[in-house]
Amino acid sequence: MTAPISPLHGTSDAESYQALRTGACWFDSPIRWSRFVGPKSIDVLNGLITNDVATLRNGDTMLAAALAPKGKLVCDMVVLRVAEDTFLVGVIETAADAWLSLVRKYVNPRLSTVTDETLRLRTFTLVGRSAGEIVPGIQRDGIEHAVRFPMPGDRAAFLLVVSSDAAESLQARLDAAGVHAGSSEVWNIVRVEAGLPQFGVDMDESTIPQEANLDKLGAISFTKGCYTGQETVARIHFRGHVNRQLRGLVSEVLLTTGASLSDAAGKAVGDVRSVATSPRLGPLAIAMVRREVGTGDTVQVTADGASVPARVVELPFSGG
Repeated sequence: MTAPISPLHGTSDAESYQALRTGACWFDSPIRWSRFVGPKSIDVLNGLITNDVATLRNGDTMLAAALAPKGKLVCDMVVLRVAEDTFLVGVIETAADAWLSLVRKYVNPRLSTVTDETLRLRTFTLVGRSAGEIVPGIQRDGIEHAVRFPMPGDRAAFLLVVSSDAAESLQARLDAAGVHAGSSEVWNIVRVEAGLPQFGVDMDESTIPQEANLDKLGAISFTKGCYTGQETVARIHFRGHVNRQLRGLVSEVLLTTGASLSDAAGKAVGDVRSVATSPRLGPLAIAMVRREVGTGDTVQVTADGASVPARVVELPFSGG
């Protein structure tokens, strides 16, 4: 709870983080893809998820989420339009079974054929200042899609979707191009700095999309037709507000996932979710915080009987 600020472990991680500002890093991403094909795929997907896939051009991506009927999250996702009637939906590995169960329950195969592409495809995320310049030089056989990922903040990010048997070849090309391989620790720092929530850590099946800032991240359409869970999301957007929301915390020491938050009066106002120590910004956390806590307010963060102060800020923390 009171660990001092420390650098990344090992020279490799430190160099990878530094490369984000001068070059780029690649990360092996645990994304499972499902492919939707058919003339009604737009209608099928728009009836299942929060965003409007009809607005995507071929080769473009968007963030979205799938909801239970009462508006709580099943999972979040990235959607890639491959062709006029073909889409890839990428879901974090730990939420993929819940997503595919929803698909099997609601999708009529006569309207859209859905295939699980998990074994066939691998995904690498390329992040950094020069990511956009690197992508054209590595696009060869095996890379099926190289598309921009809508990462919050200022860092450029791309998804490289490749056939599984071409994954090692792509890694070799990235290494030859001077792109650093980033560890899961470095990715966690990148993600936290960007304020990008992770399902199972920052949000789960008890979370309403606006609590996880999915509206601010462009993952919700408020103009398209009906979808599962829409009533709750629309009611909050047009008539009310959520009582809690993911916010940032800045501290002098590394915080603890699950630590409780209290205000100056000792009232419980939230809990800590993701934590990271940024080499540039120091100890950071993504926390679920009550709406009455203002930006700039100080909260007490308590775990294992010890308390430290932290300042509440808006997300993202910073890009760069």
